[in-house]
Amino acid sequence: MNPKSTLDNTGKQLLEKAQQYCATSEQCCSSVQKKLLDWGAPVPTANTIVDMLVAEKFIDEGRYAAAYVESKVRHQRWGRIKIAYELKLKRIPSNIVAKALTTINEEDYEASLKSLTEAKLSTLTNLEPQQMRTKLNTYLSSRGFTAEEINNEISKYIAQ
Repeated sequence: MNPKSTLDNTGKQLLEKAQQYCATSEQCCSSVQKKLLDWGAPVPTANTIVDMLVAEKFIDEGRYAAAYVESKVRHQRWGRIKIAYELKLKRIPSNIVAKALTTINEEDYEASLKSLTEAKLSTLTNLEPQQMRTKLNTYLSSRGFTAEEINNEISKYIAQ
């Protein structure tokens, strides 16, 4: 049986609205489901619509995760840890998150880390090297970079 035929007129209108929503930008299942519930769809209808959107390729979690990773590295300059955490909050499966993280352009990633480090260093004046190291470490950790990445980058600017 065609799932679309199980929807009433309101459900069909919500489906069209959700299709338009997904056509404008990449979305994940959880964000579309939340949007449908905000629009007043009952949970079973929202689940049916999300399933239909996945089947029709309006929603593709892998495609969404890859776009999300690229955007966060390039524009927000986030590290791998923060990106993975945020994707998990959006209920993206771990295997898709891992695959999306492999798409990171290492040159852009390293440039982001360098730029963040230099910007933060310019604000840290009149501090002891250990204090600078601690503040940089805290800041870069909050941006989602790994301890190894942070230590390698800091050692380029501050002697042990």
